[in-house]
Amino acid sequence: MLIETIRTAREATLQVKHTTAAISCARSVRGQSVIRYTGHSAIRTDCIEATVEILDQLKRQLAEEEKYAEECRLRMEEALRKVPDATTRKLFLRRFYEKRKWEEAARLVGLSTGAAKMRYKRYIEQEGTQDAA
Repeated sequence: MLIETIRTAREATLQVKHTTAAISCARSVRGQSVIRYTGHSAIRTDCIEATVEILDQLKRQLAEEEKYAEECRLRMEEALRKVPDATTRKLFLRRFYEKRKWEEAARLVGLSTGAAKMRYKRYIEQEGTQDAA
């Protein structure tokens, strides 16, 4: 459950970054004529007009994604608060939110790789028994 919550928050954050990058790209489009296909006919349109439409759509999409990412972040923080040990919380963030390898995540929180994996295993087992109860 915790890992899935962290991964969901990470994915939502990445989606916001991708949409922000798309907005940046759309803003760099210069005025040219383009041909847009609608159904069976082609319409010649000004590139700036099309870009404005795309920007508006992307901005609406970004607002929704930011709201969802914030909700996911809050759920992740709530789930992490339930982890009693600060080192284990940091380990889960490094490994599953930042997508670091076990060796690097362990080093960053001051553990050996084996100790980090053991903490992970114990927490997952503990979480499983709590969910079953």
